[in-house]
Amino acid sequence: MPRNHALARNRLDVLGALCAISLLGAACGSTAGNQPAGGPGGIASAPDATLATTAAGGSLLAFVSGKEGKIRVYSVDERSGGLALLQANATEGLPSFLAVDPARALLFAVDEDNALIRSFELDAESGVLTAINAVSAQGDGPAHLSLATAGDWLLVANYEDGSVSVIPVARNGALGNATDTESPGAKAHMAITDRSGAYAFVPCLGADLIAQYAFDSIQGLLEPNAVPSAGLPANSGPRHLAFHPQGAVAFGINETASTITSFRFDRASGRLTPIATASTLPEGYSGRNTGAEIAVHPTGRFVYGSNRGRDSIAVFSVDASSGKLSPLADVPSGHGGGPHNPRSFALSPDGHLLYAANQGSGQLVAFRIGADGKPAPLGVKAQAPGATYVGLFRFPAHREPAPR
Repeated sequence: MPRNHALARNRLDVLGALCAISLLGAACGSTAGNQPAGGPGGIASAPDATLATTAAGGSLLAFVSGKEGKIRVYSVDERSGGLALLQANATEGLPSFLAVDPARALLFAVDEDNALIRSFELDAESGVLTAINAVSAQGDGPAHLSLATAGDWLLVANYEDGSVSVIPVARNGALGNATDTESPGAKAHMAITDRSGAYAFVPCLGADLIAQYAFDSIQGLLEPNAVPSAGLPANSGPRHLAFHPQGAVAFGINETASTITSFRFDRASGRLTPIATASTLPEGYSGRNTGAEIAVHPTGRFVYGSNRGRDSIAVFSVDASSGKLSPLADVPSGHGGGPHNPRSFALSPDGHLLYAANQGSGQLVAFRIGADGKPAPLGVKAQAPGATYVGLFRFPAHREPAPR
């Protein structure tokens, strides 16, 4: 076992013992003087007061990329939901998914066409991207990437050959060659760590499983968990995974089945255990559909999933004691005739705004999220042909330049 993972395991074993007193470990991460809400044995919800501090200071930017081969950077008007285009950066290849590091003003993109990962420096005032370098994704058809462990590593899911790779990131954003490549299962669609950074997860759409790894953040290595995967029913098609803010539960959207599965997450062992599954479609809907994106509200009280075919954002409330989902709303993702195909959507860091990127119509539609978790449409705010990704990030008001 890698040295840093052994240290993390020792620390998490203590947490695991504390978590054993409740089904989903809501008490984990809290102190006696700061007990989370949610009731005994329940899932804690982040207090709304913490969201105000998240929103204070700095500028909110939206990033959109997709089939047109450009990475668009917008300034967000948080009162109206308006998007002001700062720059449409032409890039090489197909930047179908992005990862952003606001603290260092860095952006990373998969290039599906050329099986590369590209790194850029961002001028947050102008939206201009400056290329740093590019390295091999160590697999075909990179579909997703995410930053891990204070931005020192990128995890990359390669869809075509069902692999996942670990790529080192220097403090100035330069990428190194992959330190590890594993084969978790067919059609690997995402690669992320849990909130501690000690464990990594790869939903594999073609294998109906979520691969589970211990992540060595010193050497950049993935070690299969003692239980190597969390299995799902045949033809589920797990696509993306999102963790609850308190970390004791996770939610995975299943592309083929158009469902969302709730998982209990054991932070001592790094294992996911299915709790329950809910449909993203309203009762009686019989048209074609595939699930796409998933997000958890910063309060932890709501979960959102996108439907391609139904062309909607499904909204759920989270049961604070069990982690199960209950449907709240089904909101159209686009305006007017479709198909819209909302491949991606994103919440603002404070949870007040939601933007849907409709790949079919190219519409970027804004929503205001109310206290009840339901998105109210604010209208089409921009057009981005073939949009496959949207992300919202707040940049600090004062930032030290990245070292060179």
